[in-house]
Amino acid sequence: MGDVMRSRWLVAALAGFCALIGAPSVVPVEVQAAVPCFGDCNASSTLTASDIGRINATILRCGPCPGAIPGGVATGCAALANGCTAADFNSDGCLRASELARANQNNLRFQPSGCATTQFTIGTASGAKGSMVSVAVNLAKNGTSPVTVAPLRFGFDSSVLTFNGCTSTVTGKIASWGLPSTGSASVVDYDDVFGEAGTPATDLTVFPDGTVLNCSFTIAAGAASGATPLTFVSAPLADAQFNDFPGVGTSGSITVL
Repeated sequence: MGDVMRSRWLVAALAGFCALIGAPSVVPVEVQAAVPCFGDCNASSTLTASDIGRINATILRCGPCPGAIPGGVATGCAALANGCTAADFNSDGCLRASELARANQNNLRFQPSGCATTQFTIGTASGAKGSMVSVAVNLAKNGTSPVTVAPLRFGFDSSVLTFNGCTSTVTGKIASWGLPSTGSASVVDYDDVFGEAGTPATDLTVFPDGTVLNCSFTIAAGAASGATPLTFVSAPLADAQFNDFPGVGTSGSITVL
C-alpha cells in the first residue's frame, strides 16, 4: 500500500473513531469566531520572524512541560513572560518542535501575512415546527489547499434543534460525524477511500471554494418562533502534505416559522 493510500486509510480510521466516541462538550457562544493566525504571538494578524523566534525561545527557556514532556510551557515562564499560546495548535499547554515546524511552514507558504485564513460560513435556513431543514456550510480557501477537515465543530440549542448529520457535497469526499453531546456537533470531511463507484481512489482531493457540506436538523415541535443560532466553534484542516492549519468561521442560524 502506497503512502497516499496508507494516509487515506488512517484518516478513515480516525473519522470512524470520532464517530464512536462522539463530539466533545462545547459551550456555544453567540459571536463570530475571532480570526486566528497560528503562531501569531502578539496578535498582530501576521506571522513574523519575531513570532517564530518567540516560539523557539519558549520551547528552549520554558521547558520541559509538566510530566517531563519535551517542549516549553505555552503560557511562558519567569524567563519568558507570556510565552506564545497562539502556537499551541492542539491546546495541550505545551509548545513542541512540531508546532515550531508548523509556524515555519506557514511563514513560507502563506505570504505575505504568514497566516492560513481558510474561511467557513455556516448558512441559514427556515422551517416550520416539527420539520426537517438543511443548512449549507461554505468554504473560501483564500490561497490554501485543504484536503481534510477534522473536525468542524459547531454549537446549537438542543431544546430547539436535533442534529441529524451532514453529507459532503464534494465529489470524492465523505462526511462522518459523532453522536452530539448536548448542544454541540462534530463533523469530519475527508477523502472516500473506495470512491463513489466502489473502486479505490488514487489521490487526495483538494476542496473547492463553495458548499462543502449540507447538514440536517429537525426543529422541535414545541420550539418558539424566531431565529436560533448555529455557532461556529473550530475547524482544523490539513493539506496533502500533512500540514495542519486552523480554519476560521462565521456562524449561521435556523429560523423557526
